[in-house]
Amino acid sequence: MHVPRPFILGLACGLFAGLGLFIALLYTQLGLPTNFSSWTYDISQKKQALAAAIPGPRLLLIGGSGTTFGLNAQRIEEETGCRTVNMGTHAGLGLDYILYWAKEVARPGDTILLVVEYQLYTSPLGSEPHDDYILARDPAFFRQMSWLDKIDMATRISFKRIQKGFAIWRKPETPPRPHPPYTDGAAYLTNYGDETGNLEAERPPAGPNMDELAKPLVDGIPSDRTAGFNEIRSFLQWARAHQVTVWATFPNIMHRPEYDGPKAQNAIKAITDFYASQGIPVVGTAREAMLPSDQFFDTPYHLTHEAAVKRTERLVPEIKACLNSAK
Repeated sequence: MHVPRPFILGLACGLFAGLGLFIALLYTQLGLPTNFSSWTYDISQKKQALAAAIPGPRLLLIGGSGTTFGLNAQRIEEETGCRTVNMGTHAGLGLDYILYWAKEVARPGDTILLVVEYQLYTSPLGSEPHDDYILARDPAFFRQMSWLDKIDMATRISFKRIQKGFAIWRKPETPPRPHPPYTDGAAYLTNYGDETGNLEAERPPAGPNMDELAKPLVDGIPSDRTAGFNEIRSFLQWARAHQVTVWATFPNIMHRPEYDGPKAQNAIKAITDFYASQGIPVVGTAREAMLPSDQFFDTPYHLTHEAAVKRTERLVPEIKACLNSAK
């Protein structure tokens, strides 16, 4: 069947015009704060200020909320004497943004301990928390994105989110009621960036999300050429060029029988081999970071405060060894 050329051209022009309009609408959303992004923004701002106030070399713990809830910078500093800040934020921001943020914070002479959640090695970089945060809280990141990435975001953002932005422009959202540690999160951070709103005594009843499985450990990791691994490669190149030392460790996760199977073991090996190929020391093992359910707070990735301290104390000897080998 012959399709008239004017029809094809008209269809293409219509698609490009619609896409261009949606990208233009994204620009109208920049800097309009949402409640959805408030907890992440509040803790990020406090942690950035804590790191900036420390002169000289620092050890920065970089990752998602599993880092905030799962490691204790204060114990590391007390045991090693190295100034340490827990810079964990939210895995929903995506690995591209987390590593971008790390570049904004790090200085020559710093050491970064990467704690990448398993999902971030294989998941697509864009997500609702990622896109909402960039639009609401970091217009500068949006503006420096490539046009292809902006187009990709435009295809993900729902019109409902655009409508919400216009509603916030007319009338800002009422701040959510404080409910530790997620809506007034910065108030529960220590001067080391450690979370204290996850006390064992305050643990909520177990919800359905406690049964969530880490897909890369269940389905395996096909290769080290996924978007997540590529983001880390690029970040490591940046770190070398800026005299920033990088180590890696495994994220804490609730142990499940599925994680003892061959697919999980192959995934762990893929991660370990990747860091070895990049010359990056791996602190601790994946098995050491798989812990029983009674040590978790509200998700299979968030330890209680007490468990995070104990987990960190077990990791400290290897951190000391890495610090000593770097001297």
